[in-house]
Amino acid sequence: MPMPEPISPAVPKGVFIMKGMRIRIPAGGFRIEIHPNGSQSTSLTIELAVDFTPHWLSCALEHLGAAQAARAAAEDSAVRGDEQAMGEALEREVRASMQAIVGAATAFDAFYALLLEYVSIPSDLVRRWKKNRTARHRQVAEVMRRAIRFSGETLVGVQRVLSEVYRIRDMAVHPSAAFGSVVRHPGLPINSDWRLAAFRVENARAAVHSAVSIIAQCHELVRDSHPALRKHFSEVKSDIETVVQEFERQTGLQAWDARPAPA
Repeated sequence: MPMPEPISPAVPKGVFIMKGMRIRIPAGGFRIEIHPNGSQSTSLTIELAVDFTPHWLSCALEHLGAAQAARAAAEDSAVRGDEQAMGEALEREVRASMQAIVGAATAFDAFYALLLEYVSIPSDLVRRWKKNRTARHRQVAEVMRRAIRFSGETLVGVQRVLSEVYRIRDMAVHPSAAFGSVVRHPGLPINSDWRLAAFRVENARAAVHSAVSIIAQCHELVRDSHPALRKHFSEVKSDIETVVQEFERQTGLQAWDARPAPA
């Protein structure tokens, strides 16, 4: 029996644009040509950009939900004395927690990348960062400071939170396989490897809470000197609000608990 011919996808026409995308016509992107025979032709080149911040926040939330469900299953198994089921649930919690933490840190990275499109960083500062191997969280905090109306006290708090989120993210993406001391798991009645305690739902929840809270509040505190950034934030406001609502639904926490004070 002959195999059916594969169906070739139709050649798309136009450009597919999703909510939150930015569009622009680069210099020289629109041209009108008059040919020797008197006919005319036009050409248009456009460029697109996507703010991945809401997507990474949503990814972090999805994995946080999985981590919370796994912890509940591990606790139930512990009560029943089913160590095998508890171990399987604990493995799921660790994997989901790592991914939630990485998602939270990457949301900060995506937010940082977006801000760089609107905020000018002096070239000498960039050179110093490279020369001194300035920590990622300090670079992110500095770019935030230039775009967002933080008070001095709030900026110190944001730096502290970023430092912690990136620290535990690095532990996940640059894992150590070295031997270490046995530690007590803070949420389960077991003594085991420290990594099981580090990549647990409480730490994942804290990282995601920090990312959702800080990024959402930054959308409301843009400096007056960055009207284009404020306009972009207004266009993605519903996406950020959806993330905030989902975080609060999942965790029962208020995303705006530690509201940054404007300068």
